[in-house]
Amino acid sequence: MPRPQIKIPKALVPRLITAAVLIPAVGAIIWWVDQPIIYGLLCIVCFGLLFEWAAVAHIQSNIVKLFYAGIGTSMAIVIPLLGDGAILATAILAVCASVPAFISVLLFSKVQRLLTNSVVVAVLGWVICVGAMVCCGFLRGGGFALLSLFVVVWLVDTGAYFAGTYFGSHKLNRTLSPNKTWEGVIGGVTLGLIACLVLDIFIGWFPIPNYWAWLIVAFLAVVGDLFESALKRVADMKDSGDLLPGHGGLLDRLDSALLAAPCVYLLLA
Repeated sequence: MPRPQIKIPKALVPRLITAAVLIPAVGAIIWWVDQPIIYGLLCIVCFGLLFEWAAVAHIQSNIVKLFYAGIGTSMAIVIPLLGDGAILATAILAVCASVPAFISVLLFSKVQRLLTNSVVVAVLGWVICVGAMVCCGFLRGGGFALLSLFVVVWLVDTGAYFAGTYFGSHKLNRTLSPNKTWEGVIGGVTLGLIACLVLDIFIGWFPIPNYWAWLIVAFLAVVGDLFESALKRVADMKDSGDLLPGHGGLLDRLDSALLAAPCVYLLLA
């Protein structure tokens, strides 16, 4: 009797190679580089995120995309100069943006038309992307807390990918994304929480020992991923870009962190 063959997705190999290069590099930068330099790099990432976001906001002109990304990046540079109050207000506003993002995922077919509005999506992009980068740059606990955030977010992504690929059978929302499944959501949140438990119990590495808090973070990571899927669906895009082989663009790679980062900032504040 022939053994059943395990299906290996075509994108898996370049995805793993890219991850094998990026994860140690990003981890080393966060751990050893000084905070001002890290924030400068985050501002560059912010520009890239917003340039890609402009496409899902139905902005066609590259000049307008550059202008849009430049305004948002300028916000990210100026906000910290205004003091801790401005950073806190930015974090609160970014967390509030989780509400329309969740509604867009939950009621996608009913709000789909609203997501075609360039102004609405563009403003959300500024709030979410700028808010996330500011919060990542000024987390209480510095690189230690930022690494904790990325560990959870990346493992949520990984769990969702593999659980959805190999066990997914119950579609989350065919209109939103035909490939997203409930098994993927459950697998992503579960792997994220297991990582929190293991690292906290055996290494004492996580700055937030409250697992309910990390459940919220993991949930927001899933919502961030699904919200980007909703935006790409409306914009008729498969990936936000092609910068990272196997992963798509910056927005495809960091979508889960965009809603999770402001939440972590407030939990640590």
